[in-house]
Amino acid sequence: MNFLVTNVGHFRNKGNEAITKALILGVKHEMPSSTFTVLTSDLPYDSRHFWHPNFVRYVHQYDKISVDLAYRKADVVLSVIADQFCSLYGKENLEWSIYFPRKALEYKKPLFLIAGSYGPFVNLYKVKVIKAIAEYASLITARDSVGQRNLVEVGISNVLSISPPSFLLEPDFRNSKRIWDLYSLDSDFAVIIPSQGITDYSQTSYSDHIHVMQKLIRHLAAKGLKVLLVPHVLDPVPRYSDVTICRKLASKDALFVNLDSSAEELKALFSEAAVVVSERLHGAVASLSVGVPTLAIGYHTKYDGVLGDFFGFSELPNYYAPIQKMGNLTSKVDLLIKKNSEIRSFISECNSSTKKDAKRLFPLIREKA
Repeated sequence: MNFLVTNVGHFRNKGNEAITKALILGVKHEMPSSTFTVLTSDLPYDSRHFWHPNFVRYVHQYDKISVDLAYRKADVVLSVIADQFCSLYGKENLEWSIYFPRKALEYKKPLFLIAGSYGPFVNLYKVKVIKAIAEYASLITARDSVGQRNLVEVGISNVLSISPPSFLLEPDFRNSKRIWDLYSLDSDFAVIIPSQGITDYSQTSYSDHIHVMQKLIRHLAAKGLKVLLVPHVLDPVPRYSDVTICRKLASKDALFVNLDSSAEELKALFSEAAVVVSERLHGAVASLSVGVPTLAIGYHTKYDGVLGDFFGFSELPNYYAPIQKMGNLTSKVDLLIKKNSEIRSFISECNSSTKKDAKRLFPLIREKA
């Protein structure tokens, strides 16, 4: 069975990398003879970070001839929808996102829409588009109950809520000693995963955002914690790269971890942190999946959904702060530090149920394929 994996973008976004790897490895475990072709916008980078030539090959998504050949050879198309149907993106981005699922219709290939964040839908065009694709798709999974509800409210009922597969990606500790030695991690440390793009998406002040994050860094340093700034998106364009904001925030109190680490290596790093503060959803997923007390800062209901399903919606305010309400960050972080052991036990329980739920995806894919 040859699966064509689309809508991945590139692994310079560590969330995309984690979802794609966990999806492929999970399906491979369920269906050992399966092979995968991944459409990517950065073939050299992605193939370097996930090299399994016996069962994974890559095709550049802008190479039309190779893409068409990949569709002809595919048995099933797995479109990793991620954020592409949430309310943040306009018509231009949507048209590009649906190009690859639509090609499955063109080639009459079974289509599975995987791990999507959906809605809330604010215009009829987007509803019309998703309905047309949903009518053809053999399997649709929302990565949280809020996205599932948003689809049901516009008349799309054939959708399952399944936790993101990225929760299942295992940490890789093979290079941990090198990182530990390089950054002298011989004492307790905190990790901050800042987002360069969060103020664009939330239409909030970039300078105010920098000021709040600097205040948080000083607060953590005053508690005796070494602070590591870890970029989650390594886009070649500085405007979209988290490297840009990490450099702005770097100081005597905060070290910029300027390494091209894999998603698995980042999980290994996070696993040793006392606390993680993440402005990237899949940064929070990564640290939570290895049991670390985590505060997520977000700008969209996709955060509420994934984290609400993980913690329980009644507990969500303790672990999540919308960017528009960042004023109480220090008190939230203090709670994570004060009750660190208790919270780790709670996160362990949440992980048990969430990872069990995420594993439901792979038998479903085998059944539908």
